[in-house]
Amino acid sequence: MTFTLPRFSRRIDPMTSPEQSATLPHTETPKPADFFLEVVLPAGLTPIQIPGWTLKLWPQARLGDATLQAHTEDASLTYGSLTDALHAQGIQTLGVVRRRAA
Repeated sequence: MTFTLPRFSRRIDPMTSPEQSATLPHTETPKPADFFLEVVLPAGLTPIQIPGWTLKLWPQARLGDATLQAHTEDASLTYGSLTDALHAQGIQTLGVVRRRAA
């Protein structure tokens, strides 16, 4: 049995000068993302609105009352800021959070 490793089209030379390494794509800037999570909603909750986030709510969930999709265009907003805003409105987050780059 023979295994073949994939070939990469771009190789980075360990002896690259600092000027050259600055032009190589070594880090990626944060991008906007979608977060998917299950939530428990308090009774009598009005539509959820959080500044800086676009939220969609589906009534299907395995653990909670609904599945929430949260999208932000501002890459500086994180999952932590989302959960803080949700908890301030009395919304409990459950289970695993799935993240998808937008």
